[in-house]
Amino acid sequence: MPEEKEREKRISQTLMQKGNLLKNIGELKQAQKDYEEILKIAGPSEDKRLIAETYKDLGDLFRLKHDFQNGLACLVKAREIFQDLKDYE
Repeated sequence: MPEEKEREKRISQTLMQKGNLLKNIGELKQAQKDYEEILKIAGPSEDKRLIAETYKDLGDLFRLKHDFQNGLACLVKAREIFQDLKDYE
């Protein structure tokens, strides 16, 4: 079981890098799919930092798409998680 969690973590980290790259080159639809896949993999995992980072990146992606309502919702989720981690000021 620990091996499976480590594998999922590596996959999620790779998807995060891929999603960030795609977002930077304007491939927003695929970047969104990658970020959403990270959230599916993470589920109720203990890696709250990864989940918060993913919501933060989704918030930025929605901003680029001018979907400000969804962007704000994602950023609020990210902030809540970061605050729980005592990682946000």
